[in-house]
Amino acid sequence: FEEGWAEADWRWRAAGVDLDRVDFPARSWRGEDLAGKTLLLWAEQGMGDSIMFCRYVPLLAERGVRVLLQAPQSLHPLLASLKGLSGLYAEGDPLPTFDAQAPLLAVPERLGTRMDTIPGTVPYLQPPADRRTFWRRELSARAGLKVGLVWRGNPHHRNDANRSLPASLLAPLLKIGTNAWVALQPDAGTEVLAVP
Repeated sequence: FEEGWAEADWRWRAAGVDLDRVDFPARSWRGEDLAGKTLLLWAEQGMGDSIMFCRYVPLLAERGVRVLLQAPQSLHPLLASLKGLSGLYAEGDPLPTFDAQAPLLAVPERLGTRMDTIPGTVPYLQPPADRRTFWRRELSARAGLKVGLVWRGNPHHRNDANRSLPASLLAPLLKIGTNAWVALQPDAGTEVLAVP
């Protein structure tokens, strides 16, 4: 883990980005104690990575850090439930004053994460109450093993062709009659999957 997290910083060096000189009015946090100070974490990757790595916010808050998070606006209803979060902002929003900043995916390395110290408290996020009510009602009417299907990531991602597939490729799965299939693709575009 120690070597892996350290080597992950190559994503910045390869892109020619100096984390000490990103466009934020505060120094880069390198893992030093920030008790009593404010840290801005900013989402550098996609939504899935933001959801996965935000689990570190409560850990930082328990150490006395006031944590701000800049993340995609579409995730705000979900991220608002995150314990220990002192502020949630979208890119371009005015930000309050903070003492240090770091990309969200750098936090595990900065905290010296090992396999046994990955924050494992679950759930660490809760969807808004209205969405929970909707999905309870939607899924309670379906019998069998409930299986959600998503076939496409962000179409603007430079590697999307290797991460997404045509919805039609999932059609044979729908013939397995003991499952309750649920299309979860948020913006399917013109691709419709005829889920029974």
